[in-house]
Amino acid sequence: MTTTYEAGTNVTRPFMPLTPPIDTDPTIYFGFQQGDNQLPFQNNTTTLYFQVEPQQEENSETPEDTETPEDTGTSEDTEPLLLVWEYSGATGWKSLGVEDGTFTFSQRGLIEFIGPTDFSQRQEFGNNLYWLRARWTGQGAGS
Repeated sequence: MTTTYEAGTNVTRPFMPLTPPIDTDPTIYFGFQQGDNQLPFQNNTTTLYFQVEPQQEENSETPEDTETPEDTGTSEDTEPLLLVWEYSGATGWKSLGVEDGTFTFSQRGLIEFIGPTDFSQRQEFGNNLYWLRARWTGQGAGS
């Protein structure tokens, strides 16, 4: 995005000191509440189901009319998105290994993980909950 200013234009922006920066990567957060003296998911295999509708192709060609990359000799950009899963730990965000059956939220499926034993509550969006988050870090050959 480019902005052009005329000579003598006064540009002002609000300044809020001591405000934490927003996420630099697109991020989705999931907050969980648990009873007293209990940790959610603690050392248990946990399965979350996501009903994600697959993206529809923009063109309306039938499969017979569509050439594949092998047919044309070209390659299309099919690198998957890279997501980093994290949980709120006592000392900040920590990496969480997951089995992603949604293929980075591109289709409905299961996200499975073993609950961390050091899962900790954290204040996010005005709520003190146990948080998971998935951060998009780009595209690559695998996740």
